[in-house]
Amino acid sequence: MRVFDGHCDTLLALIGRSLYPEERAPRDFFTKNTLGQVDLPRLEAGGLACQVFACFAGDPLPPEGAFAITERLLDTLNGIVLRSGGRLVAVRSDAELASALDSGAVGALASIEGGECLEGDLGRLRHFYARGIRMLGLTYNRRNELGRGVRAEGTDGLSSFGREVLRECARLGIIVDVSHLSDEGLRDALAASDLPLVASHSNCRAYSSHIRNLRDDQIVDIGRTGGLVAVNAVPYFVEQNQADATMDRLADHIERIVRLAGIAAVGLGSDFDGYLPSGPTVKDAADWPTLEALLRRRGFCEGDLDKLFLGNWRRVLKTVQG
Repeated sequence: MRVFDGHCDTLLALIGRSLYPEERAPRDFFTKNTLGQVDLPRLEAGGLACQVFACFAGDPLPPEGAFAITERLLDTLNGIVLRSGGRLVAVRSDAELASALDSGAVGALASIEGGECLEGDLGRLRHFYARGIRMLGLTYNRRNELGRGVRAEGTDGLSSFGREVLRECARLGIIVDVSHLSDEGLRDALAASDLPLVASHSNCRAYSSHIRNLRDDQIVDIGRTGGLVAVNAVPYFVEQNQADATMDRLADHIERIVRLAGIAAVGLGSDFDGYLPSGPTVKDAADWPTLEALLRRRGFCEGDLDKLFLGNWRRVLKTVQG
């Protein structure tokens, strides 16, 4: 089964800003590493059709500013694509993803996690689109010019600029990612968007009450847009008691989303390299076949697995890009 993973934070590790204290130097992307969760050998071993690489400015924001660090992260992604010898290829459309699938390469789709890099300027969104960005996470946990993230104080949602960004994303063909939005921000995005919305790395709040997870009604509403909820492997998003955060429990989240919103509303978004592993969920990019085998044992058929692992993300990409 080929895999579309909707979110990883590996670009930070590639510029020497890994979460792992022991990983002080920039990661060698082309060698299997003992630390971290994503490198090219493990992407290939895991059957990745497409890995979404998030450009995340960091928390707290670096002195150079969100726009500059996003530019640097995009340069880094372009660099590893060029040096891969065709093993990793840039993907900006479903047609390019289909070409990568035909060639056996791993597709690399660029996203932004946190619209603070736009610095209140729609021109910067167009700039990043020209550079290959095809998904935008409106906020990180903090507040920015687009709206209130999930950990920011207040009861507001999207700003007027955030609504402008939604309209421009629709015009350009950029997927809107609502992970990290406050509940009110998600409410506003659902009301303002006519296109599919995705939560690129979020789980079910019913199974783990972490504030970053989604309520059942939110999952249903995202499904109604034609979008999807992509489950992640973060142990404390899978189960509040991290000792119980098993792959079986992650499968429970997948099955709940299917019961609530249908098989078309679920996907994968690991959040690899965005957390320190502390429980036996999906351990790294090479471990997706283990989840596939588990879901087969639970009765998922071939067609449903194809939608969950790849097809639903492809449908959203095609729909948003028209």
